[in-house]
Parts: sequence; C-alpha cells; structure tokens
Amino acid sequence: MGQIYKLKQQEFISKATDEKTQKDFYKKIRSKVQKYIEKHPNSKYINYLVAAPDFFHLLCKLLADSRVPLKNKLYIAATILYFTSPLDLITDIIPGLGFTDDVIIAVNVIKSLLDSVDEEVITEHWVGEGDVISQLRQLLDLADSVIGQGMLAKIKALFTK
Repeated sequence: MGQIYKLKQQEFISKATDEKTQKDFYKKIRSKVQKYIEKHPNSKYINYLVAAPDFFHLLCKLLADSRVPLKNKLYIAATILYFTSPLDLITDIIPGLGFTDDVIIAVNVIKSLLDSVDEEVITEHWVGEGDVISQLRQLLDLADSVIGQGMLAKIKALFTK
C-alpha cells in the first residue's frame, strides 16, 4: 500500500511540475482573468484575479523545491488540485470570480509555508508583479473584508494544524 501511495505521489508531483502542463493551465487562468477584467474593470475582485495565475505558478514551483518540507508539499499539492478541479466553493464556471476562492486558499497555504522555510524560497519562485510577501498580506486582509473573518478563520485553520 505504501509503495502505491509513493508512486501516485511521485506521479502527481511529476505532472504538477511539468512545464507544458503548468504553461497550459497558466494560460487558461490568465485568459479567463483577462476576459473578466475587460468586462468588469471596477470589480472589487480584480486584486484576487490578477494574482491567480502567478500563485498557481508559485505553488507548482514550490511543490518541486527540495527545501519545502513534505507536510507543506501535501498542502501545496492539495491546493494545486483545488485550482485545477471544477468543484470549488465558488465555481470556476463563473467568469473570473471562480478563482477568488482558489487564490484565498493558495495565499493561506503559502503564508503557512513561511513558518517552515525562509522567505527567499518563496520569493525566488515568484514571477508576479511586486513583492510576494506584501501581496500575501494584502490579499489576506482583502479576503478578510470580502468573505468575513469567520469563513477566513475556517480556511486558515485548515492550513495551521
């Protein structure tokens, strides 16, 4: 049983870190976000949405990084699965808005990673605009105001046990 689990884990990590797979999904997210922004330029969700592709990319890179502890990699892998899954708290079918929950979960997973690794591990994989650590804090504050402290506390609790 342990051998099968290990093979499945290696298969998932291999697929999640495959450059073509990442690039294809990254492009898909970027396209959906761009379409939403064009239709809703004043949306309060834009800060979440523009970060979605970059946080997905960051998660994939962190999953392959040997400096990231296995426990954190399990959360990262689960978050990548959540990103790619059509079953979400806010469905990805809703143009643009469907990625807000993905970003909230990604930000919480990455923030919890700061307890286990140096900031440099995270910042060296960041391809987005600006400072990733500042963006983590801003997005957590925004999530707190948009979805409320109760729901955000429940999401945070999933990644701090």
